[in-house]
Order: sequence, then structure tokens, then C-alpha cells
Amino acid sequence: MHRENHKTEDVEAGDRVYSEDDGRGEPGRSEVEIGPDGYVPFDPVLSFQDNDLDDVGADAERASFYKALGAREGSHTVTERSSAVSLNWEDLCLAVKLEGGMCGRGPTVTKRILTNISGYVRPGQMLAIMGSSGAGKSTLLNMLAGRVPAGQYETSGELRVNGKPRDSFTFQKSAAYVEQEDRMFAELTVREQLEFSARLRLPRSMPLEKKRNRVEQVVRELGLSKCVDTMVGNAVVRGVSGGERKRVNIGIELVTDPSLILLDEPTSGLDAFQAQAVMLTMLRLARNGRTVVATIHQPRSQIFQMFDYLLLLSEGQEMYFGPAKEMVPYFAALRYPCPEYFNPADFAIDLVSLDMRTKSLEKQTRARIQFLADRFGERMQTIRQPLDDPLGGIEPAKPEKRRSILPMPFKGGNQNRRTYATRWPMQFALLFARAFKLVTRERFSNIARLAQTLIFSVLLGLIWLNTGRNSGDTHAIAGVLFFLLINQSFGTVFGVVFLFPLERGIVLRERTSKAYRVSAYFLGKSSAEFPRLVVFALLFSVITYWMVGLYANAGAFFLFVVIVVLTAHTAESLTLMASAGAKSPQAAAAFTPILIVTSLLFGGFFIGPNVIPVWLSWLRYVSFIYYAFAAVMTNEFNHLPSGPNNPLQIYSINSFGIGGNIGFLIMLDVAFRFIAYAFLLRNGPRFAKNL
Repeated sequence: MHRENHKTEDVEAGDRVYSEDDGRGEPGRSEVEIGPDGYVPFDPVLSFQDNDLDDVGADAERASFYKALGAREGSHTVTERSSAVSLNWEDLCLAVKLEGGMCGRGPTVTKRILTNISGYVRPGQMLAIMGSSGAGKSTLLNMLAGRVPAGQYETSGELRVNGKPRDSFTFQKSAAYVEQEDRMFAELTVREQLEFSARLRLPRSMPLEKKRNRVEQVVRELGLSKCVDTMVGNAVVRGVSGGERKRVNIGIELVTDPSLILLDEPTSGLDAFQAQAVMLTMLRLARNGRTVVATIHQPRSQIFQMFDYLLLLSEGQEMYFGPAKEMVPYFAALRYPCPEYFNPADFAIDLVSLDMRTKSLEKQTRARIQFLADRFGERMQTIRQPLDDPLGGIEPAKPEKRRSILPMPFKGGNQNRRTYATRWPMQFALLFARAFKLVTRERFSNIARLAQTLIFSVLLGLIWLNTGRNSGDTHAIAGVLFFLLINQSFGTVFGVVFLFPLERGIVLRERTSKAYRVSAYFLGKSSAEFPRLVVFALLFSVITYWMVGLYANAGAFFLFVVIVVLTAHTAESLTLMASAGAKSPQAAAAFTPILIVTSLLFGGFFIGPNVIPVWLSWLRYVSFIYYAFAAVMTNEFNHLPSGPNNPLQIYSINSFGIGGNIGFLIMLDVAFRFIAYAFLLRNGPRFAKNL
């Protein structure tokens, strides 16, 4: 097996490296000398002087873990699955090309992120990928999961699933990827989160009752029975605890009964007890025949001893791969013994971490890391799992057959290559139901918008009370009509400007798992917002129309309501376009007012068409306010005699009529929605397919 050797610059046998810069380069008490074989001394006592030594009873506690699982240490029972997954990878490399110089005009520099990483994991086992921050843990997990972003990285190496090259379609059906961040809707309960995932991602041939039974099974499996009807919550909405939230995040992926579970930092943000509870749950899943791979930063000793295998990384290089319990003897053989009563995980992290506090410490630790990488490279050939023997001859003790609820994968051919588990109508129905439920549960937002609508409509009505009946001031009436359109536009904007950016993480996760099509999500979300928009627009229209005393005609009132609702909907479409195109809530909030204000400036009230410069006059034709203002003005004053005093002539209202302006308004509405959909489609997940 080919492996690259990267010798440490300026460090040779016999060199002295100092842990402190004294400015003279003279030997001192803290000097260390590079050995003839590249060995760099390491004093774990200095590194661990602040370590917590409360893990003395780890062996006894570990035995209690296995007892709780109904298995003996060293001979635990593994349930055999009909769709078991074994992963083997060899010489995985990943590099990114960086453009140098100012504005990317300099020479392109290739930065190596991972270098010749090899290993394997089998059914019934838990593999820990450990390393300090920036070591490449999450990058390696993404490579194993097939989630390396397309077009950004160069990858090489070989990865096999059950001894065969990975097929992305079948792999996706049997693998679950649990992200580090727990992205969920705060206003939905635990049961609702899990049922939504199950109904969308389980086979369409499975009866609904069986899908619900699967959800109940996951709830019991993850210990979520006590909080199953509690909202997940967030910093504002009170909900489940941090550990329960993490288990819900795992459960969303677990409802499909995956054979392979990949987790990115599953203990991140949890206290020691919650972290142990989560990992004990994962151990149970592994003993049920699943393959579990998790990146983990610095586990407590009890958690570390749950893992069967360990892959240790540093600076993108492999420091160790093998049984977790053999890691300490391995490093001891290289003259790096772990002190008694020390957490082996802490020892390993400190041993392979780069110390950047001083230049001499950086030089020393780089030399040690390279020494360990070189020694492991020499050993790796002898422990590598053959790619053509994916299960490594494993025969689970007293195997108990357990069938997966999903079709058996990795059999070759193109059987059942249906991308989505459910049809489009069902996707739309479920997404609409979820979105509508979220809309109705946004109590603070709904109360605020209701108060805003009532206050502004009554205030506007009081200011222009009976203006239409008792005054011939057409300019005042035109002003109130234009202000009404402004209010509806901005009132709608504030309700949806953050819609897509805030949900982006959840939607990307669900789209990556092929839960639904973008069109189903977009239409479901848009449709769920429509009833609320109509209610507030209708309420505003009824109050202002009759208080101001506009044209007292039933047909005119009906058209007025239609125009106001359509204006609000078009403003929402324009906002959704900006929201879908923005990468963050801040970008959406900054860009949306520019679009709305531009539309207002060319709306026909502030500036007449004859005043606008020719090279800017085209902007009025893409201003939805221009058509909305023309429609309400025509609706209000079309019954008056034509002439120079007619408000339609004074404000140079176009001759499209009410129907024509409504038609153009609908065209802009549809165009904005289509562009918003295109933005969502473009911003979807795209992964490299060469591994």
C-alpha cells in the first residue's frame, strides 16, 4: 500500500528542541532531543496536570454497561441483520485548491486535508474517529458518508461497501447521517418530528399503522417516552433537554431502520451524564447489528471504552487505527506510555495535538506527530482489513436474525431505484400540514401581526375618516390608497423575510436524505402561508375601506379586496425570492427592503412617468406597486367623468384597466415565485460522486 512520507523540515536526529524560547537558543531544563529514529520525548504529566482523575473505576463501570445490555465484556452478543453494512476504505485523500494573491489572481495552492487514511468497520461495532480540532474528523466522516461538496475538493482512494464499490443510491437507503447541530422545528413535538420523517421516508407500500409502530419503536429505543408529546423547543420556546434533543435528532434518521449510522460529534454541547446516555444508546444500536461510526472530540473514559475501534487523526494524518483497547499498549511500545489512572482519550488527544503557543513547541509537536504518522504507516499494511473480506470473518455469537424494514441493499442491478419513498402529492400534503401547523403555533408572531393590522387600519381610518364621502380632495384619497399598499407590502415582508434562511439547515438535511422534492416543499410552504395572508389583508381592507369612505359599491369593494390581497401576495413573493436567494437571515434582511423600496419609488404616486429618466423608466414595469396602485385608482375613480381633473389623468394612470393591471400583477407574482423556486433548487446539496 502506497503511503506518502512527509519529513519534518529542519528537524533531524540529534537536534535539540526547546519547549520555551529563551532568546539565545541555549540548552535549558526543558530541552528535548530528537532520537536517531525520529522519536520525540513526551511528558504526559505536564500535559495532564489539570486533568480530572475521577475515572479510576472505569473498568467496573464498563462491566455494568455491558451487563445492562445483556452481554458480557469481550463476548457480547450481536444481532445479525439481513441488511448489514461493512465499510472498508483505503488511502483516502482529500485536498482543496486555494486561489492565492489578492482577489484570487495569484497562483493556486493545493492544501492537503486528509492523507492516506485507511480503515474498516463491521456490523455490530462502534468506531470512534478522534483527533484535536481541525484534525480532519468531520471531513473523513463526510467522505465515508458520500457528502464531500462537489467542485470544491480533490479526492482519491478506494471505499467499498460490503466488499463492492459504493453505489450512492443503495448506500443512501441503508445509511443515516446525524449532523452535529440539532436542527429541528421548535414548535413541533417529538412525536410529530419522528412521524413526519417516517411518513416521508419509509416505503410507500408500508401501511400507515406500521409507520406509526416504527415511530413508537424508535421512541422506546431512544428512551424518549416521557417527552414524546413535548415540543422540541429552542432558546425561546421551552422544550426538551439537551440530551433528549440530541436523541430526537438521532431518531429522525433512525426511523428508516438504517444499517449504518454516521454521527458527527454526537456528544457536542452535552454534559458528561447526557453524553454518556446518548453514547450508551448508540452502543445498544450497534449491538443490534448496526454499524456505528462517530466523530468525537474528547470523550470521558467510560464513553471511550464503549468503542470497539478507534481511528486517531492529527493534521490530516492517521496516528492509529485498531481496537480501542489496544491504543494504549501501541503507544507504550513507541515509548509513549499512558500514566496510570489517566483517561486514555485525553492522553491520545494531547499526544497528537499541535501546540502553537511558541515556535519551539510547534516544532517539537510537529516532529512528534510526524514520527507517529511514520510509525503507523509502517504498521498499517499488517492490520489493514482486506477489501474483498468485508466482514472479516465475523460470526456473531448466537446470532438472532433481525430483518430490516427496508429493501435489502447492495445486491447489484437497478432494482427499485425509486429516488423518493413517497409520491409528490403525499409529499405536498405532509409538507403543507407541517407548515400550516407551524403557522398556527407561532402565537407571538400571529398576535403581533393581528395587533399591527388592527392598530394601523383603525389609525389610518381615523386620520382619513369619511374623506371619500365628505371631501373632494382626490389627492388625499390617492394618498390613503398608496399608503394602504405600502402597509400591506411591508407588513407581509416582516412575516416571511427570514422564512427560508432560518429553515435552510433543516431543509438541506431533509433534501440530502431524499425526503421530498423541492417543488413539494416550496408549494407546501407557500400554500400554508396563504390563509394567514388573506385573513390579515381582508381585515385591513374591510376596516379602512368603510372608515375612509371609499367608493360605496359592492363590486368596487370586492375588487378592492382582491387587489389588496394580490398585492400582499406579490410582495410576499418578492420577499420569498430575496429570502431564497440569501445565504443568511442578515443578507435577506438587507436585500429585501431594497427591492420593496425600489418598487415603491416607481409605483406612480411619488414620481410621475414623465419625470423618470428614460434609462430608468423600464423599472416601473417590474414594480408590482405600479400595477397595484393603477388598479385601486381605476377602481376608485373610473366612474368619474373623464377630463383633466380626473385623478386618473392627474396621476397618469395607465390605460390597462382594472383587469389588465390585475393580470400584470399576477404575472409578476408568478415570476417572483418561480425565481424563488429556482434559487431554492440551485442552493441544494451537491456532492462529489467519485468515491
